[in-house]
Amino acid sequence: MVKKRVDNILETIKIDFVKKRSIEILEHNKYEKGDIFFHYPATGSYSSQFGWDSGFSIISESNLNPENALRELQTIFNFQFDSGQISHEIRIGNENHNFTRKLLLSLVKGQYDEKGRSYLIDPPSYLLAAEALYNRTKDKRVLDLLPSMEACVNYLLEKRDLFGDGLVSIVHPWESGCDFAPIFDKSFNIDVSNRFWGLKYLNKYIKLIRKLKKINWNLDLVRKNNLFIMEDVGMNGITAGGARSISNLYKEAGNLEKSEEYLSKAEKLVESIENHLWNDEKGFFYPRVDIKNPKNVLRSTAMGIAPLISGLVDSDKANMIFENYLLSEDHFNGPFSVSFNSRSELEPHIRFDSVYLWRGPCVWINVNWIVAKAADVYGRRDIAKEITKKSVKLLEKSGYREFYNPMTGIGGGANGYTWSTVVLDMIHDYL
Repeated sequence: MVKKRVDNILETIKIDFVKKRSIEILEHNKYEKGDIFFHYPATGSYSSQFGWDSGFSIISESNLNPENALRELQTIFNFQFDSGQISHEIRIGNENHNFTRKLLLSLVKGQYDEKGRSYLIDPPSYLLAAEALYNRTKDKRVLDLLPSMEACVNYLLEKRDLFGDGLVSIVHPWESGCDFAPIFDKSFNIDVSNRFWGLKYLNKYIKLIRKLKKINWNLDLVRKNNLFIMEDVGMNGITAGGARSISNLYKEAGNLEKSEEYLSKAEKLVESIENHLWNDEKGFFYPRVDIKNPKNVLRSTAMGIAPLISGLVDSDKANMIFENYLLSEDHFNGPFSVSFNSRSELEPHIRFDSVYLWRGPCVWINVNWIVAKAADVYGRRDIAKEITKKSVKLLEKSGYREFYNPMTGIGGGANGYTWSTVVLDMIHDYL
């Protein structure tokens, strides 16, 4: 009895630490000028507005300062293209970039329009965030943004269906949000045993940006020229979840016709995910490349779990993923939460703290949030709770870092990373 009371006190202390430090980081990384409001992923290292990151900032602020969350959501849609596209990055307030970031931006400047909007996209985490914010606040101003959310999903499902099979395609690895993940190695003919593999990767990424700029980001020409095109699991899973969020929000708004329309779109997308990205032999979801000769890339990453957040994946497949991958120490289960890359597929010479992100042994708190949500949707609150506890443990041990080592808990990358504050939402829901 005494031990249980002590454990509860220690748990409360940890949660109070997470809340206090999260408030400090969100305050430090916020950018505000007129109607523009958002959070940098990390001041100096990433001093721009990123769509992928902003989604998780909004979710965090929904638990602390909902007005800030709403303003960030509004900022995302205020910069929306007429096509419905939402940018991967908007170069706002980037005077605080460090030298390394400024150098990279100078090399890929062809991706931006006159407003500083990137022509690249991101997984639409902000659609999930819109639902999370509404569920916390019941603020009708979130519902006012539904036409913009619709336009975003319609752009992804229509303009980005480059294979013509109902799935969303990405045209640059950065659009996955997972930068130099091993799923891109074969497409770029990269041998990571080569001493200069990282520089070759970066060079090819920069050249791809320039090729896309040369054809004026024309998606028909991307298809015709057979440039890099991938049906990424994370992008499609989060888009399916986003369409489901729109459906849920329209239901809250009392528009049942629209609610059914977007539920149907989510269902059709998940059907395509199951038809084209599921591998029966391995029992897992894998991305697909090459329009002329479509094939799956059989590298297992935790983003293979992302389609489950929609709640529309076949339950047998979901349970197979939980038991054989998420809970398996051969794949994603580790002492410090969800390993992004399957532990049995790691190249031993890739260092944990590589500057080529999403490589090797690494944990990302936003991926933990996705995986925990997926588990909870399928009734596995026990898994969501355990991931949350391990995430809190990571923050306690190494602070708010960009990523962490799944075996040691050591932090890597940028310090004071904003999306690590999303643990607040996990604590609220699962502890």
